[in-house]
Amino acid sequence: RDLALSLGVTVGDHVVVVSGFAGSPIGGLPRLRSFTVSGIFGAGIEQYDAGLAEINMQDAQKLYQQSGPTGIRLKLDHPFLAYQVGRELVQKLGGLYAVSTWMDSHSNFFKAIAMEKKVMFIILSLIVAVAAFNLVSTLVMLVTDKQADIAILRTMG
Repeated sequence: RDLALSLGVTVGDHVVVVSGFAGSPIGGLPRLRSFTVSGIFGAGIEQYDAGLAEINMQDAQKLYQQSGPTGIRLKLDHPFLAYQVGRELVQKLGGLYAVSTWMDSHSNFFKAIAMEKKVMFIILSLIVAVAAFNLVSTLVMLVTDKQADIAILRTMG
């Protein structure tokens, strides 16, 4: 969605995609391919929305001069098993293949969340400490102010 907005295109418009360089007798030339926008979607992640476009598999193979798919994407019923499933795939497929999980792809995001949790803990701890100090100092001042009244009450019995 953000990519369509930044390019100023809507459904039905034509977009020219420039990809890498193809060898030619006069040197490297960029590969150009025209596509028609058939739909606009939002992934819900700003990084993807700003630069992600999906195209037909055959068109992608022609554009990148590939004979077939170069990877697969798995969707798990339990996403937090991604590391375990990834390790199993590496063991079964051997060293020719690379495995990347969604946690690897967004590791900076998770590190930022972990840092935010630590900072929030420190800030809330300081707030609680200041509140406790304020409560104790208020009670001490109250007792100090009422010390004469307390002494009179004690002498009265």
